[in-house]
Amino acid sequence: MHEKYDPGTYLVLANVLIPRDCDTAEKILRDGMKQFPSAAGFHLLLGHVHQSRGHHAEAFYEYQWELLRTGAARTEGADAARRCAELVKKPSSSRELADLMTTVQEMQRNPQLASEMLAEMIRKQGEHFILQLYEAEASQNAGNFIHAADVYRALILRDPGFVPAYVQLSELLRQKGDLQEAEQLLTKAREIDDQHWRLQHVP
Repeated sequence: MHEKYDPGTYLVLANVLIPRDCDTAEKILRDGMKQFPSAAGFHLLLGHVHQSRGHHAEAFYEYQWELLRTGAARTEGADAARRCAELVKKPSSSRELADLMTTVQEMQRNPQLASEMLAEMIRKQGEHFILQLYEAEASQNAGNFIHAADVYRALILRDPGFVPAYVQLSELLRQKGDLQEAEQLLTKAREIDDQHWRLQHVP
């Protein structure tokens, strides 16, 4: 597709193809993401593609990516949140998704165990963005700051518009006393989206 199209055009074209032609829809969405990396809605529809194929864990990961990236107060984020909740309740949801729910529950109780469980899930399932984000958060909660910081930096490179990674890394660096870079990261996050939900309670 040519660059003259706006994000909405990519989303509309992909949406009309789901579930009839998921392969073409996915190609359109990934092309749109390359052209408009900061636009909302692409991960939401990628989740729909995966769900239409019966890949529930992959769908959940994309919906979560959209939800955290966009926020539940916005249309795309609210839709992603609803779809996440529906997937979790589905009896037919995958074992991988059930394992993730168990692991997320451990993140506050036993972050070290959760970090190890998530690392194993990544080893088996691949480097899904959301699994890496959760693993970084668990590592941070367990005090493994160096590893967590490395993962947050990698996530920022992978999705430069993902505000939560900037905020999480900023908070981690502030804990370590690196106030200058911490503030630089918050400045960048505000430049991306100063109304983002993750910045609402940041001083």
